[in-house]
Amino acid sequence: MRAFASSGNTAAAASNVRYQAVPIDSPPPPQEQVTERHYVPFEVDSFRQARDWAAEQVVRKYPGATDIVAFEDKLIEQYLAGKRKS
Repeated sequence: MRAFASSGNTAAAASNVRYQAVPIDSPPPPQEQVTERHYVPFEVDSFRQARDWAAEQVVRKYPGATDIVAFEDKLIEQYLAGKRKS
């Protein structure tokens, strides 16, 4: 490589520099895998699933109860909406 005089024109000097790839004999090491074992909470709404199943069974057995089940659904939605705001 050639030494450049400090003339203030570094852009011209940098354009004259050539880079050469350096071959590596071995592949890179494998990535490290870190496993952590700790409790991570997540919400499972199994009560809602059970309630929906029970409502289907009630409506199947008592077709006149459709309005009552729909009314309960609306009450549950109102209750949960009120809990979210506070």
